[in-house]
Amino acid sequence: MFRIVSVIIGISDSESMKKTVKTVSEKEKVGITIDCFDAGDTESDPLLFKEMCSRAEEADLVIVRCRNDPDRFSKMEKFSRCLEKSEGYVYVHSSDSGVRDSRRYLFRGSDEDFARLSAYVGNRGEENDESLVYWLLNRKGMDVPVPEPVSPRPHGIYHPDFPRDIAAEDYFRRMDPDKPAAGVLITGSYWIYDNLEHIDALIRSLESAGMETIPVFFNSGSREGKLPMRDIFKEYFTDGDRSRVKAIITTNPFSQLAGSGASGGVNVREEDNF
Repeated sequence: MFRIVSVIIGISDSESMKKTVKTVSEKEKVGITIDCFDAGDTESDPLLFKEMCSRAEEADLVIVRCRNDPDRFSKMEKFSRCLEKSEGYVYVHSSDSGVRDSRRYLFRGSDEDFARLSAYVGNRGEENDESLVYWLLNRKGMDVPVPEPVSPRPHGIYHPDFPRDIAAEDYFRRMDPDKPAAGVLITGSYWIYDNLEHIDALIRSLESAGMETIPVFFNSGSREGKLPMRDIFKEYFTDGDRSRVKAIITTNPFSQLAGSGASGGVNVREEDNF
């Protein structure tokens, strides 16, 4: 029996790996359990925090995912002491490489494996999650291949009635120019994990009211392959000096300036504002 613990800090969907773990467990006919925790739920629940620590200490793999700094979790120092006791692999992921490196001491594997897990967790998606599980099985002695990390599209058009890989220009050509259009900003994780029922409902509602929609999924930021938010707006919601949309609806729970450029929403540079 292999045991995995998934912990999130300040981000959504703590249970995104459950489906993947079940798939690999059934495919390889091996017992794998996964316990999922939102660290925020343990802030005022000492019994849940104790359970999270206990499961982490016993796990073969602990994945902690946070948006930026894990110390925003008020019990992180105490939790880190629990992680230090774990005899399994402990990996703390942040979008900030400096934060990742500062928690490198918790990971018992090689630098190569640390970089591999960083790619799996950072790129997200069911395919990378599955590869992460296979990595664990391999490191624990099973004779299974370890796939390379894959990079999903960082941004693009999503519509339930069109191909998943439709090009923006092909989508624009199919729009009715006589109808007003609304832009819909979709957090990239929704698209990556196909968690789109609420997005589909929003699109259907807008279109039933006589509007066109331009639904755009994105992973904002200044890293390779990702567009700052201002460039997402420019690429999908404008045509030269003309706006393609009359309104924009965002499903992103974070400040749009947080993804507006290299400044990351702190002391935003004038060129990053929009």
